[in-house]
Amino acid sequence: MAINLLDDFDLSGRRVVLRADLNVPIHDKIITDISRIERVIPTITEILGKGASVYLISHFGRPKGKFVQSMSLEFLVPVIKSFLPGSKIVFSKNGDFSAKPGVGNAFGLIGLGIPPANAIQPFKRPLSSMSPTIVVNNNNEGILTVGAAGGSRIITAVLQTIISVLDHDLTVDKAIDTPRTHSQWLPDQIFYEEDSFNQKTIKELQELNHTLKLVEYGIARAHGIQLKNGKFITASDKRGELDGNQASTY
Repeated sequence: MAINLLDDFDLSGRRVVLRADLNVPIHDKIITDISRIERVIPTITEILGKGASVYLISHFGRPKGKFVQSMSLEFLVPVIKSFLPGSKIVFSKNGDFSAKPGVGNAFGLIGLGIPPANAIQPFKRPLSSMSPTIVVNNNNEGILTVGAAGGSRIITAVLQTIISVLDHDLTVDKAIDTPRTHSQWLPDQIFYEEDSFNQKTIKELQELNHTLKLVEYGIARAHGIQLKNGKFITASDKRGELDGNQASTY
């Protein structure tokens, strides 16, 4: 079987997905062995030298399918930058490739299509639920910006925040604090945060054969800025490891 080499491809202007083992050993937040990083740098350098962009994919793990901040690879960015001076490196939390056709990712999403639309292949982009949104009034003036982190739950968090502000007249901070619900077809479940449903609603949904699942860590983490009565209101989600006091407007 013939083996294709980098020299066999014209990569100029292309995007290359590179899966690498960056599971480096760490102790007290310090990398104790960088050999795994050193091994992948020549390949990255070769691809960049051919005029391509590199999407570097790796992971430490996701215990029980949940995001754990302490296992983020973001801390590797300055280390990799030190090996690639002059290169622009951006850390992305929104990659959502499906590693296997028909197999759900960490959020249960399954890429559909023939070939599978979200399979990892050269020159393809990952599915993303990113939904940074600007809301304007009838005078085309910006009155609200909302965004979120949280995979497939991003769209839900952004939409429910906007509805709470526009239709229920909540300020953006109150809207973001409001408990959320989420459903995405597969898995066939309705996810809900504590106090988002009352017992009557839960019973009615169960009688309709819906499967409900209480979400312990919260449905996404939203952030927003609202202009109301000439003043800015900023909001940072209390879900996750934050306490909601991180938001500032300048």
